[in-house]
Parts: sequence; C-alpha cells; structure tokens
Amino acid sequence: MYHTVTGSADTTRLRLRVPVLLPCDPTCSVLRDAVVDVGSDGRIVYAGAAATAPEFRGSTRQLTGILLPGFVNSHAHSAMTMLRGAGSDLPLMRWLSEEMWPAEAHLDANDIYDGTLLGAVEMLRNGVTTSNEMYFHPEAVARAVVAAGSRAVVAGVIIDLPGKPWAGMLSAANSWIDSAGLRHGPGERIEIAYGPHSAYALPYPALEVVAEEARSRGRWCTSMSPSR
Repeated sequence: MYHTVTGSADTTRLRLRVPVLLPCDPTCSVLRDAVVDVGSDGRIVYAGAAATAPEFRGSTRQLTGILLPGFVNSHAHSAMTMLRGAGSDLPLMRWLSEEMWPAEAHLDANDIYDGTLLGAVEMLRNGVTTSNEMYFHPEAVARAVVAAGSRAVVAGVIIDLPGKPWAGMLSAANSWIDSAGLRHGPGERIEIAYGPHSAYALPYPALEVVAEEARSRGRWCTSMSPSR
C-alpha cells in the first residue's frame, strides 16, 4: 500500500474516491478503490486505499477512470498559443526568422498574459499541471500561470536581437530572481530559471556569463538546443 500523510484528517477539506489510483511511486503501485485527501491548503494529505483511509465526514467526490499525478510539459512557450499554425510548413530557422520573431516583436505583456493563460487552461484540460516556460515578459507568464491554477518553471528569454542586447535581458532576469526569490506565488507554484534561447542565438561568451549567473544563484538554464 502507498500513502502519504502531511497533515491530519482534521485538515482535509475534500476527498476524491477513484476506482484506480496510480501514485507514481518507486514501485509503480496500482491501487484499486482508493482515495486522495486534499487539505485546506490545497496539498495532498493522504493518498492510498479507501479501506485504510483516515476517518472523514466531509465532502467526497466520486470520480471515474484513473487518477494520477499531473503531467509535465518540459518545453513550453505557452504564449505562442496565439501564433499556432503560422509558418508551420517552414524549417526551423526560416520559421523563426520569417514568422515567429516578426510576430513576437508586436506582442506586449498583455498579449503574453492572454496567450499563456489560454495555453495553461488548454494544458490543464488535458492533464498537464506543470510546464517549463521560457518567453518574453516572464512576470506576465507567471501571473497567467497563477491565474490558471497550474504551476510552472518560468524563465525570461535571453537572446541577442537587434536593438535588444542579451545583457539587458540577463540583467532583468537577475533582478527578478533577486527581488521575487527563486520560488514564489500561492503554494510556491512559480519557480524562476534562466532562459538562454539557444546556442545559435547567443554568442558563446554570453552563454558562459548566463551559466555563471545561474550557478551563483543555484538556478538552472532551460532551452539551449530546441531541435535536438
């Protein structure tokens, strides 16, 4: 039997009862007729067999099918939901230079918030509860993720573009991390990282500087080789 207890039955505000529970533990357990108790802070306080669950007199929601932890989208630019289909027949570099970068130049923080919110809701409807995001206006990305109720690793893009030097983007990322902390938001659902765009859109010295800044703050870098 698999179970986790981080609180008591007194803190449970909702019980989910399911025919099959896959807790994704190291032994790949398959639990039948199981319950998951959610505490008042939104965290799971029990996951295991219904027969051995703590006493509970509150609301129980009966589910069908299989319940398992949320999926993770490990490479996401959810704001680009609004650009879906543009140049989809082009190879990578032409797609970027002819379609994406010109379109992205017109996006402001409000556009990116709306696109990320749309993408986050779409993912939630398909069982994806966490995404690894890298995009412009990362604060807007983070606000959208919080509003949707999902969680994300959010990295501000660092790229060398005409009129937008990479050093300024790195400075902005450092300032955000230093002011907001590495984790923040409700339930610490937002984790901040660095987002060097790629090995072809940043000179090697820039990649070295970004890596050193990330190491000094205990962070990691995302993206780098999108076609590998």
